[in-house]
Amino acid sequence: MFSVGRVIFWGMVLGITIVAAGWAIGHYSGGYRQFLEHAQSITGVQWSVLVAATAAFYLLDYARLFTLFALLGVRIPLGTGLQATCVSYFVSSLTPTAELNIPAMMLLLHRRGIPASQTADVAVVKTLLE
Repeated sequence: MFSVGRVIFWGMVLGITIVAAGWAIGHYSGGYRQFLEHAQSITGVQWSVLVAATAAFYLLDYARLFTLFALLGVRIPLGTGLQATCVSYFVSSLTPTAELNIPAMMLLLHRRGIPASQTADVAVVKTLLE
C-alpha cells in the first residue's frame, strides 16, 4: 500500500515540523548562538546517558506492548512496536485530556495486519497499565 502522494504529504509535514522547531529554538532560547553555548555545556557522557535513557524508555514500552500481544498469540516486529509506541506518545501529547492514542494505535496496528479486536484489547489494557 505504497502511495507517492502519502509519502510526499508526510515528507512535507516532517519538513514543516523541522522548520518550526528550528524557529522555536531560535526564538525562545535567545538566539541560536546562545542555544549552541548552552548545548556545548552538556558533556558527551551526559548526551550518551540521555540517548541511552531515551532508548531504554521506548524499548521498555515496546516490551510491554510485545508482551501483551504475545499473550494473545500475536508477534509484532520491533519496527511496528516502536512505531505504535511513538504514535501513542505523540498523539497523547497532542490530546492530553483525551485518550485519542487508543484509536491511533489501533489504526496503525490494524494497517499492519493485526485484527482490530486484538489491537483494541491491547490498546485499552496498555493504557490502563500506564
